[in-house]
Amino acid sequence: MGLISQHSIDDVIRANDIVDVVSRYVRLEKKSGINLFGLCPFHDEKTPSFSVVPSKQIFYCFGCHKGGNVIKFIQEIEHLSYPEAIRLLADQAGVVLDEDESDGQWKIKRERRQQALAALLEAGRYYYSMLESQEGRSARDYLARRGVDRVIYRTFGLGFAPDRWDDLFQHLKSKGFDESAMTDAGLIRRSIKDTWIDFFRGRVMFPVIDAQGRILAFGGRRIGDDGPKYINSPETLVYQKGKHLFGWPQAQRARSEEMIVVEGYMDVIALARADVKNAVAPLGTALTPYQAQLLGRTARRVLILFDSDRAGTEAALRAHEILRQAKVSVRFVLLDGAKDPDDYLNRFGKGRLVAALAESLDVTGYRLALLEQEQKEIPLLPVNETRNRALSVLAEEPDGVTREIYARRLGERWRLSPKTILEEVERRRTQRRDDDKMNAKAEGYRDSRLPKGEMRLRQRQLQIQKSEENHAINLLALLVTTPSLIKEQPRIDEAMLEGFSISSSVRNMLLSENTRMPLQQADFSPGVLRKLASSVIDSANEGTLTTATFLSRVDQLDVQREYTETELDAQRDDTGTEEDDIAEDIELLRRMFLRAIRTFDKMRMNTEKKRRLYKRELMTMRAERWENNASILNDRGYEMEISGQKENANRVYSKAAELIMAAQIMRTILQGEQ
Repeated sequence: MGLISQHSIDDVIRANDIVDVVSRYVRLEKKSGINLFGLCPFHDEKTPSFSVVPSKQIFYCFGCHKGGNVIKFIQEIEHLSYPEAIRLLADQAGVVLDEDESDGQWKIKRERRQQALAALLEAGRYYYSMLESQEGRSARDYLARRGVDRVIYRTFGLGFAPDRWDDLFQHLKSKGFDESAMTDAGLIRRSIKDTWIDFFRGRVMFPVIDAQGRILAFGGRRIGDDGPKYINSPETLVYQKGKHLFGWPQAQRARSEEMIVVEGYMDVIALARADVKNAVAPLGTALTPYQAQLLGRTARRVLILFDSDRAGTEAALRAHEILRQAKVSVRFVLLDGAKDPDDYLNRFGKGRLVAALAESLDVTGYRLALLEQEQKEIPLLPVNETRNRALSVLAEEPDGVTREIYARRLGERWRLSPKTILEEVERRRTQRRDDDKMNAKAEGYRDSRLPKGEMRLRQRQLQIQKSEENHAINLLALLVTTPSLIKEQPRIDEAMLEGFSISSSVRNMLLSENTRMPLQQADFSPGVLRKLASSVIDSANEGTLTTATFLSRVDQLDVQREYTETELDAQRDDTGTEEDDIAEDIELLRRMFLRAIRTFDKMRMNTEKKRRLYKRELMTMRAERWENNASILNDRGYEMEISGQKENANRVYSKAAELIMAAQIMRTILQGEQ
């Protein structure tokens, strides 16, 4: 299987009417002139907010904000990858897919990945059969002592690795797998005697399963006393621990607006024992930005439920910061009187555990509760020290109403008036603001010591890039709503330039064919937007561009990224990568495009108004491109100047000045036409 061609994807979209496909999963009713509505299948709701637009062949939920074309719907509802969703719809509609098999290296990597995944699946079956066998009695007894019955261990696909050197290795060989597939899967390793041995031995096995139901890795918990308590699969061709969560497919099936993040495998299992099925755990590492983004796309709120010891609470606060940066709503659960969810469930029962989840705390409440807990556990801790730390915590709370609420609670506990507490908190906030100002001045002083103008140029370049991206999104969204706009050309002639005192080179730049031609791929900055624009411009010229096919091109960007992903696996770490950022950027682009398309539809502009807006956006983007190029040239000229190439630097500065002049005149012309 290779990269599916774009024309095949368009054929799949045309062959699968979104109303027919969605109606297999959602009961749709007509509530407006053009849209159909139903209860969203991606989150719980009582009032329908899930809409389908037949004319555009797209869906959108006003509650959870999921949206896209028919492929995206199948991808989300069936938990499939983008190519898998395309193939499913193609099979249903009888569409023959055209796939590019020309890349030999890619084919080899693809086959290796498939073999590794097949080996992992067979390993999962083998481990499960061992758990169910007579030999797995010790593992079943261990699970029974932990309160895990057969229903739960089947739900999570648990298994048992016998305590022998090469049982799995021999089993997989008998099934036709070679050593390469097993090592790619992280299932075997070389012994000190240079023989192949199983990576996991004498352990209860926890499979790591992705949203598509594929086993990617394992975690193993020892039953006896030898060796580390837990070991986890190494990172492999198919598995990066910072990108996945244990219990993810089971939690998704719960279809809750809330996700609970716990520390380990058995914590997820403990919550499942209490019929709490929306829990997940990081995989032997701290929560990563990628995992935070994953949670944010699925849940409206995340509860952090980590161990109550110092290491657990510190990890919880770090996880909160990562989730906050990902703009995810976060609350904490503090289990008083127990170390972890499993311990709490065994001591106090299911009812108390469920009640504790309902009594979650915000970050300020959590930090104050930790201080109170610490005071109880260490009676000799000076009360004044605890109070001082509590006041500092309260001073960091940005919301005034929340500060007042906690001030009243602390006042009751300390027998002080809330007013006295708030006055001290405000004093600390003022002091902190003054300190921040002083630090900002010091930072500004350091910036002032940079080479002259360098900081200003950097900031301006960032502003231009951000603005240019917005114009690019508007241009493409307008083109999607009215593909005939692709023929439009900016109108600049000699008469418009009368009254401007400009050089012949600036005049030639403004009147050149490059300035007055229709939208081109080169109008976009290198990167995902330029790739997308190239495909969209071709489709618009061919007359095949629709909202649904446009969104498929956005999704295809992410697929193309995945095909080169294995080359970067070895360079990844758990703190996030450039490739992860690109994936997040593509998801952001999808949302921004949907928003822009809806906005233009609501404006109900006639064709002439759209033409004027389109031309203005195109001319503005070209002006900003000139400014961006001028900024780059000024940087280059500065480097030449300080290296003694003054004459060359002046020529570069002169070219930059011409670009800026041309951009300013273009903007002046635009203002005159408004």
